[in-house]
Amino acid sequence: MRLNRPDDWHGEKLAFRIPEAAAVLSISESKLKRLLRSKRLGHIKDEGTTMITRRQIEAYLRERELEQGWTGS
Repeated sequence: MRLNRPDDWHGEKLAFRIPEAAAVLSISESKLKRLLRSKRLGHIKDEGTTMITRRQIEAYLRERELEQGWTGS
């Protein structure tokens, strides 16, 4: 599948840079960087660019839910 325009993704980004990921999580960039350094939030690097995938954000949030006893039922 060839994607030619940004709207071909229907608004669903697969990866975020640090400022975007911080905004998605409603936290400061400095807090996000602390989470990355402590390895509580996963990330990938591509030629020096740090990216946090949607799956990594979802996994981080799910871990926080489980830590607080939330099971989703």
